[in-house]
Formats: sequence, C-alpha cells, structure tokens
Amino acid sequence: MYCIQHYSLFWFFFTVCLIG
Repeated sequence: MYCIQHYSLFWFFFTVCLIG
C-alpha cells in the first residue's frame, strides 16, 4: 500500500511539472 501511494504522489508531481 505504501508503494502505491508513493508512486501515485510521484506521478502527481510529475504531471504538475509537465503541465506547468
């Protein structure tokens, strides 16, 4: 469960960087 949350948070910031 921790790994899933960790990767989800990573992709969240990654998407923000792409959009920004």
